[in-house]
Amino acid sequence: DTIDHALELLVEHKVTALPVVDASGIVVGVVSDFDLLALDAFGASNSGDLFPEPGQTWQAFQEVRKVLAKGTGMSVADVMTKEPITVSPDSDLDEATCVLLRKKIRRLPVVDQESGKLLGLLSRRAVVKSALLARKEMRSSS
Repeated sequence: DTIDHALELLVEHKVTALPVVDASGIVVGVVSDFDLLALDAFGASNSGDLFPEPGQTWQAFQEVRKVLAKGTGMSVADVMTKEPITVSPDSDLDEATCVLLRKKIRRLPVVDQESGKLLGLLSRRAVVKSALLARKEMRSSS
């Protein structure tokens, strides 16, 4: 897939990363806002800046990007983090949380251990939300 499409999905879904799967649905990588920011910061894109200059509107910027993107050959595979750390649905939540913290990552793809297919994402936000709900339940039952 294209970098432009990845940017659109990140913005549209208000997420900071996307799992990348092959045609069989097997996780092959993760592309994050960091990957795309680094691409822009280090000038790896041959189609101009990924983000608008100060004062340039997003709408005008998107129109320019559409024109420039037609000439670029870069794909998500060129910038994604390959072989991401994953967890299974049976993984211990405390251990998964420790991985998120130790590795300083924001999300872990949840994959079926037998097939390797993507089942979902476990994010730091989801862990925090779950912890908050558990605390509220404990308080209300006391």
